[in-house]
Amino acid sequence: MRRLLLATTLILTATAAQANLIGTQVTLVYNFDYPGYVGPTSTTDVFTAGAGIEAQCTGGGSGNANVCFMLSAPNQSVDFGASTITYTFTSTGLPGGFNPQPVNGFSFQTLDGDGPIGGYTLSTNIAGLDGSRISFTSSSIDLYMGGLALGFAGTFELTLQIPEPTTLGLLTVGMLGLRATRRRGAGVTGRSAPLG
Repeated sequence: MRRLLLATTLILTATAAQANLIGTQVTLVYNFDYPGYVGPTSTTDVFTAGAGIEAQCTGGGSGNANVCFMLSAPNQSVDFGASTITYTFTSTGLPGGFNPQPVNGFSFQTLDGDGPIGGYTLSTNIAGLDGSRISFTSSSIDLYMGGLALGFAGTFELTLQIPEPTTLGLLTVGMLGLRATRRRGAGVTGRSAPLG
């Protein structure tokens, strides 16, 4: 009975698990191919995802992260939530936008804190930003931002979808484990058929 209770508890615990980046190390890379430079130039920041905005840029290369050197327009931020990544731009004067370079965009990496990424959903008010500009792996999401206009306020939010183990699969594993435990407890062993 004790083993049955343990198996049931493990099954219920595993099915209740949810994706959560909070407390994990996440990486923000910004790639930009400057005119006149050979090859792409990039910045890399590593944050512990938590409460509040991780990267806050205030213009002219100022802010609390390396990416602020690239995001030179004022008031841009990147925030990592439990299962979301949010970029926000607000203008203090002229509308903003991204230079239409062949290499120009964000790469969000090491996002597999609670399991591999199985997909994402995108919410945005940035015209032209859609799935054709996004690619993902089991631990990263890349966005090509080249040529996108932000207007006076632009934002996108990616919600990470981390597949949960299916209840049926867990139940099957639990039942097999329970069966093995019962067989062992009952002293069942394999025997050869008698010759003759």
